[in-house]
Amino acid sequence: MILAYFTVQPYSLLFCGIFCLMIFLTTFQLSFQSKKCKKALCLVEISCSLFLVADCITYLYDGVPGVTARFIVYISNFLVFTLVELQLLFFNLFIIYVFMDTGRFSSVPKSLKICFLLPVAAIALIIISQFTGLYYSFDANNLYHRNSMYYISLVFPVMMMFIQIVFVVRYRELLTRRKILAITITMLFLVVSGILQFFMTGVAFNDYAAFLGCLNMFLMSILDQNETLIKSSHTDVQSGLPNVYGFIDVVDNIIKTCDITKYNSYYFDMIRMGHLNSIYGKTIGDEIIVKYARYIKSKIGRDECVGRLGGNYFVALIRCDHTDEFLKLLSDVPVVIKTLDNKMETIHISANAGITGFKSNKVNPGDYISYSAEALYYAKNVYKKAYVFFDENLQKEIDERKMLEEALSKAIENEEFITFYQPKVSTNANQLSGAEALIRWKHNGSLVSPDKFIPILEKNEKICLVDFWVLNQVCQDLKRWLDDGFTPMPVSVNFSRRHLGNPNLADEIVSTIERNDIPKSLIEIEITETIDEYSIDVLKNFVEKLQSKGIRAAIDDFGSGSSSLNLIHQIKFDVLKIDRELVDIENEIGRTLLTRTVELAQLLGMEVIAEGVETQKQVDFLKSVNCPHIQGFFFDKPLEKKEFENRLIKKAY
Repeated sequence: MILAYFTVQPYSLLFCGIFCLMIFLTTFQLSFQSKKCKKALCLVEISCSLFLVADCITYLYDGVPGVTARFIVYISNFLVFTLVELQLLFFNLFIIYVFMDTGRFSSVPKSLKICFLLPVAAIALIIISQFTGLYYSFDANNLYHRNSMYYISLVFPVMMMFIQIVFVVRYRELLTRRKILAITITMLFLVVSGILQFFMTGVAFNDYAAFLGCLNMFLMSILDQNETLIKSSHTDVQSGLPNVYGFIDVVDNIIKTCDITKYNSYYFDMIRMGHLNSIYGKTIGDEIIVKYARYIKSKIGRDECVGRLGGNYFVALIRCDHTDEFLKLLSDVPVVIKTLDNKMETIHISANAGITGFKSNKVNPGDYISYSAEALYYAKNVYKKAYVFFDENLQKEIDERKMLEEALSKAIENEEFITFYQPKVSTNANQLSGAEALIRWKHNGSLVSPDKFIPILEKNEKICLVDFWVLNQVCQDLKRWLDDGFTPMPVSVNFSRRHLGNPNLADEIVSTIERNDIPKSLIEIEITETIDEYSIDVLKNFVEKLQSKGIRAAIDDFGSGSSSLNLIHQIKFDVLKIDRELVDIENEIGRTLLTRTVELAQLLGMEVIAEGVETQKQVDFLKSVNCPHIQGFFFDKPLEKKEFENRLIKKAY
């Protein structure tokens, strides 16, 4: 039976060699986490292919008479023995790269260095045997015979594999079970085949073991690539955290194994990232986000999860009994960075968060992310709080907002918006010195509070259309007042930061003013200080372009955010409007801050207006610190057009 097999064996080896070559070509196309591992495995496979083909040739010419056949057999047999050693050498290289890529070793371990010396010694003996018959010889009929020292040829491979097995077992905790199993099985194939080869002749056990080992490693690589693809599709590459799909998988697993009602879902974003990007640059900004993510991850429990959705937006699943602890964490995350001038700096980052709880174990994780996102929106844009819980009251408010959204979509067409004017008063003369245009929405016969509809317009970016509508209405009113003989005052118009994504914004504003044929000096554009969505450079270019066209620019709500000083340091505004929160004279600190703010603005050459003034005491204090203009309910609430026209006639207060 062995003889029958012997006649088929060369062709089966040739088939295995070709198939192994195909495996090599396929491996060459795979995506490995380590390029070095890929190269090492490709070397193993190509050496195996050549080994199988060489042994196939040896079997085909074994016993064939003639000088040519004898020469071919000598060469192919030499390659067979040599390529076995090279396979093990490359396999040793593969093992090293697998482990070194874990970061465990900075250099090749001493135990594995021996596995590079052994093949060199083995190949040297093979060369000697080629001329001395130490391992093998061929008789006059060109038939292959093992010689007395043949067993030495098995010593070196066995020693190598023994060292490799010990090494893998010793450091097994560094690898996945599948990799350890694949490496171990490959070596066991070779060990068992070597033992069988020693006691039996006629069957190429080593050849098939080498082929099966390569096939085994190839299959492991396929599984690894598939796992890597799945992991990458569920992982944020930059931070290493789960992305939205990975996060939902985690939630699904917790639903299956735990009581999900004991957890809260969070949706949060880092405050001031746009500002930090403008200061440190995008590269360091990305580093800040990654370090922030890792810090958050290091502070949560093993049964909790944090994921990144992209940019500075994150989601988290945190146990309910850790709520206070996690909210405290979000209020202050220290991030250490190296600045461009190589100085170490610690940045303290806070976040806004939306939170929702799970009412039952029968939940759709995606819905709860949406609920948390809604709560985050209200925390940032409506309530101006660090965090908001999603509850029934918020759900009612959201439902009401959706109804308002539908109504707002037709508000401009139905001419439901009205322009009001809030007077600005000169403190020196107690006279009208200007006005701010404010939009009001008259819906179903009653006025809707701006706090309810402005955030909606901001969210869907229809605020851009409405702002230009207000500007056009103001220009039309100013034109009519000029034609009617009034002496109009400059009017400021609010423009949302959403406009800053429009590179032609300044030109469109100028076009609207010129189309209504009024002096540009009568229009002032106000931009809120909160500009995280866009860099300071974008705002600076816009302001400078306005000023070059003869239109004044104001920074609105100064003091309500965290970027105020940096803004006025980098951008020369014409007007600084002090937010009502800063008009606080009830304590010494408040009075000092207000006084110094007025002085700072005047030193920088800006006109100053204090907003939200409601008491005589505030008026007197602002006069005492030489604040030239005041706006607030103490003098006038926002007035309808007809009422403001009367104020234009009677300017004194």
